[in-house]
Amino acid sequence: MTTQRNVHDQLVRIVFPPAWRRALHSLLGTTLLLAGCTRTGPPFSPQQALETFVLEEGFRIEVFAAEPLIRDPVAMEIDEQGRVYVVEMIGYPLDTGRNGQVKLLEDTDGDGWPDRSTVFADDLMLPTGVLRWKQGVLVTDAPDIWYLEDTDGDNRADVKTAVLTGFALTNPQHTVSNPRYGLDNWIYLAHEPPIRTVIFREKFGDEGSKIRFPGPDEGARLENRIGNLRFRPDTHQLEAVSGSSGFGLSFDRWGRLLTLNSVRHIRQQVLAAPYLSRNPALGAASTSKDVSDHPPRVYPVTLNPKHRILTDIGNFTSACGIALYSGGLFPAPYDQASFVADPAHNLVHCDLLKEGGVTLRASRIQDEAEFLASTDHWFRPVFVYAGPDGALYVVDYYRRIIEHPEWMSDEYHDPGPGPEALYEGGRHGRIYRITPESENPAPWNPNLALGPASDRELMESLDHPNGWWRTHAQRLLVDRRSREAVEPLREMFGSSSRPDTRLHALWTLEGLGALGTSDIRVALKDAEPGIRENAIRLAESRLDQAPTLVQDLLAMTGDAHPAVRFQLLCTLGWLDSPSARRARRQLLLQDMEDPWVQLAALSASAPRPLELLELAVSEFSGSASKQRVEFFRQVGTLVGAAGNPSALRRLFERVSGRDKPASDWWRAAGLEGLARGLRRESGDDRTPGISTGRLLKLAESSSPLLRSAALQLLDLAPKPLSRVGKSLPDRVLSRIGDRTLAPALRADSVRLLALLDAKSRFDLLAGLLDPREPEQVQVAAVRALARTEGDGAGRLLISKWREMTTDVRLGATATLLSRPETVELLLTSIENEDVPFWTISQRHKSRLVMHTDPSIRARVHDLMRKLEGRRLAAMERYRAALGVEGDPAQGASVFENNCEKCHEIEGADAGFGPDLGAVRHRSRQELLADIMLPSRAIADNYQLYVVELNNGVLQEGVIASRTPVSVTLRREDGSETSIPRENIRAMFVSSVSGMPEGLEEEISVGEMADLLSFLTGPAKD
Repeated sequence: MTTQRNVHDQLVRIVFPPAWRRALHSLLGTTLLLAGCTRTGPPFSPQQALETFVLEEGFRIEVFAAEPLIRDPVAMEIDEQGRVYVVEMIGYPLDTGRNGQVKLLEDTDGDGWPDRSTVFADDLMLPTGVLRWKQGVLVTDAPDIWYLEDTDGDNRADVKTAVLTGFALTNPQHTVSNPRYGLDNWIYLAHEPPIRTVIFREKFGDEGSKIRFPGPDEGARLENRIGNLRFRPDTHQLEAVSGSSGFGLSFDRWGRLLTLNSVRHIRQQVLAAPYLSRNPALGAASTSKDVSDHPPRVYPVTLNPKHRILTDIGNFTSACGIALYSGGLFPAPYDQASFVADPAHNLVHCDLLKEGGVTLRASRIQDEAEFLASTDHWFRPVFVYAGPDGALYVVDYYRRIIEHPEWMSDEYHDPGPGPEALYEGGRHGRIYRITPESENPAPWNPNLALGPASDRELMESLDHPNGWWRTHAQRLLVDRRSREAVEPLREMFGSSSRPDTRLHALWTLEGLGALGTSDIRVALKDAEPGIRENAIRLAESRLDQAPTLVQDLLAMTGDAHPAVRFQLLCTLGWLDSPSARRARRQLLLQDMEDPWVQLAALSASAPRPLELLELAVSEFSGSASKQRVEFFRQVGTLVGAAGNPSALRRLFERVSGRDKPASDWWRAAGLEGLARGLRRESGDDRTPGISTGRLLKLAESSSPLLRSAALQLLDLAPKPLSRVGKSLPDRVLSRIGDRTLAPALRADSVRLLALLDAKSRFDLLAGLLDPREPEQVQVAAVRALARTEGDGAGRLLISKWREMTTDVRLGATATLLSRPETVELLLTSIENEDVPFWTISQRHKSRLVMHTDPSIRARVHDLMRKLEGRRLAAMERYRAALGVEGDPAQGASVFENNCEKCHEIEGADAGFGPDLGAVRHRSRQELLADIMLPSRAIADNYQLYVVELNNGVLQEGVIASRTPVSVTLRREDGSETSIPRENIRAMFVSSVSGMPEGLEEEISVGEMADLLSFLTGPAKD
């Protein structure tokens, strides 16, 4: 294979331009495959599968292990003896019969390849990860994490102890996974909050309990709605970690946590959980950043790909198994690369990881190509691992299907040929080994024996160029608790020229409980920024006992590296001395335009937001920017959420007073933040200390920004407002009726009228539901009608339904869903077809589908079934469009009118729906099916959620972000709502797609042909 591949690679490189090479690699590789075997399609043998790979130039790939030694592998770990633990998830996706296993692979003849396989442990349900710890391994297998150990030397675990429990067993793609030993000697777990399984609830309906250590002395307990977490099994320490992660997490060389989800292939945890938790009033929408600097495009070479998830084709769909290469063997730039698998596209993606200021930046190395891709659609890489030999190991699940039927069409739900197809290939599985191509290939380490090494030998391994050696040596030294290692480690830190060695020596001393103040003081002055950053973290727990450390930290505000300054700002947030506050202000001003620096400054345990407000006004209120607006908004949120009447009054006086028009932007931002913070409170008066009279004046301001902010606060003020100013309603009515005024001013006047006297103004509001009125005015009137009494508003909205535009209907639906009696009215009108069901937005359908009244839910499900029947019939009608060569230019107009609100085409993420820029890789027939039957294939990360608050109010949208203290929902209009977790009673994933239905009512057959031609046409330049 290697010789043939070299020949055809050289031919492609010499003869053809770069843009053609990918297709030719695929074509020539397939030709070689068919010439060398009689099979014409998968499954291929492991050696045949090698011929399906297109690998980056300069590397070689070989089979390390395969069936029958292993099957269904999803994770691996190589221990200090050179033994390979392989997790086998045999039951995926539906078999919960506890047939999962951990295999132990050994090389008994010393040739560098495993030749013996032993079942180390069985009776596991759906295991997802493995980590060497103590004398055994930790295995994640929801609802538990097990410690497994072989004490009698027969290669089978005779100890099986649960060390953590309480994890949800909902969908196996969204459970706890991928344990990792951190630089800080904690064990980190990838974890996502539980989701509600709809179709397979009997098997996957366990939403867990509190995550805890089992036994009478449980210690810490965490809500399982949190994301990632870390723990120490031997000391029963358990903590939440900011952000969440799908199947996989990793660290960069300085211990920064990197995570992912299915469509975001590399994210960095920027603001750690302790910093956010010390100030719960802080309204941080997210604590993690997508650090990729390029679109989420992937470049598969698969022949006859089999995709079942909507719209992410050609974009990351199933990113998992992330690993930062630290093997010391790969040449630049791959020696600083991150690798992540995408089994839906049969490839492994590679990015160069670089410093990008406060955060990292991940950049493509290959131009429109992947590090590893296969023409075989059964190639399912799920996990990537850098081994002790410097090789990169790729774990291949090798299945025909690797998606859960929860999101697939119902042919896979019931007994029959569908479920059998889910397990096709279930006795296969491979692990591939990738090394640089050379005349002397890199050998495996058959005589690896780090376990019995002396303390001195382990310390020498801390100086190894391969991160695997450094990590395992650190773990073993910390586990031994050897006091004889302390001074040599201290000497190593002081003398080594290698930053990685100094870093591991530092954290090993910390793990041994031997790190002193003097050690940290030296590290704070290290020439390497990453060492200084870690030294600041290490100083945190000693600030109360070591005043010299505080002085050292205060002297670092001028550090040249932004990531060091950011960590310093986070750490100084624990101190409330005048000198610490001055230092924090200096750090904030230096990097004000970085949103993460703002959050770090505001996260302080005693943030003094009014002081920060005055600082902001004096230093950067002269001109607006996106980040400056957000800073004023965040300051207002802090004051509002704290609920201190004196602070509320002082902030309100400052931002509502008279000033020049040029200041409207920051004054409005402060008021908006104040409203955002006050919404977290409950009660009749959520605006203590705020002058209602002044708010009413602001609500009549000539500034749209101030009007909008004032109206948000008035909505929280005590009612009725009509007693405040007797002449105010007349002025409001005059503006509403004056069609010469700007629509925004009239709409705001309607909003104000609703707060003043909506109940007696029914006729006026009804008259505004007129197609001749601007949409802004109509929407405001619809929302005002929600404040009137009786069912008159509901009947009026139903009677006007067919005259309404989309935006007006959204408001009308929200109004109808605000009361039980109008919910019944709306549902009856849909059943009678007075209101077409397709005109109800998907987020509002989700509220009906998940309604607390079982009878309403049942009626909605009946409607959904009827609708799907109609859409099947419409799909048959649209088949005529498949054979028509439509007009892409006309298709662009169809897209703009019907799809653009939620989707982009190779652009910035629209936020509500996925980017459709790569659906050109799908057949027109598959694409038509996904458009017409969206609820059969709901793209991961674009599922609609319904959140029930403690007060019974329902909110809906896709999850934009999660933090340890809040969940942020995004709706199709782009608006977002951040919900404190303490206010959440329940959260459900909807069984309907977020994609609007009813397209058959709006798009003709010819327009569908145009749309398909546009979506499958050539890419943007």
